[in-house]
Amino acid sequence: MHSEPCPNNDAAFYQALRLRETSNFNNAVIIEQDGGIVWTTPELLRECDRRTKEMRSEYEGDARIASNRSTGPPNPPDLKPSSGSNPKTDEHDDGINS
Repeated sequence: MHSEPCPNNDAAFYQALRLRETSNFNNAVIIEQDGGIVWTTPELLRECDRRTKEMRSEYEGDARIASNRSTGPPNPPDLKPSSGSNPKTDEHDDGINS
């Protein structure tokens, strides 16, 4: 049997989710310091499944939002000189006046 103290319920679930990916995750429970069972094995497994799905849907939602954003630089301005202007100053005007 393996036991790890955790500061709170969320930390215990995070550890359970991590350990669930190993082959040593058998008959897991979350217990209080005095030995009282907080989450039985079936309850813990159901809650791990729920949290995994929740995290996955949040991640997928974030990915959808990010893919809808413009990720490239803005389009460069048209650098063609207008008629009657000096092409050397118009083409290389970087917006800095001296």
